[in-house]
Amino acid sequence: LPATRSLDATAGGLDQVDLYRWLGVLLFSMDSNALSPQQQSIFESALLRGRLTELFGCSSLQAEEGTKLFITGLFSQLGDVFNATMANALSHFSVSEPISRALLHRDGPYAPFLKLAIACEDHDQASIDHHAASSNIPPEQLNTLYAKAVVWTHELQQSAAS
Repeated sequence: LPATRSLDATAGGLDQVDLYRWLGVLLFSMDSNALSPQQQSIFESALLRGRLTELFGCSSLQAEEGTKLFITGLFSQLGDVFNATMANALSHFSVSEPISRALLHRDGPYAPFLKLAIACEDHDQASIDHHAASSNIPPEQLNTLYAKAVVWTHELQQSAAS
């Protein structure tokens, strides 16, 4: 993200989805010393899931959907972050219908990519194969995208720690 002088200056130039992405990355990349090990694990998982969902979805959908896909993956752990149901946690945010459907019902245009990200996270090979095939992502591309997401998450965490 570019350096900015104030939150107002940053927020003023962003639409709602981009603002959620920016705030999400900011929130989820907080100083790990301020987090419990459980919170740190949830935040790291949410960042990785967001990036995976984005990369998997952008391989099939329009590139403009990337930020919405990222928010879908990132917000998929809101319930864990707030120790609440997903519906309750999501009620505090205004998200588009496709994001809401993916998060609450695991359907809609973003759901296959979220399901694939979760399957990768769970190391569930049968689900990975199923969701990758239904998303038209070949295994070699899946591995490349997964590696990119892991590197991105690691770099983000390293920059937050310094």
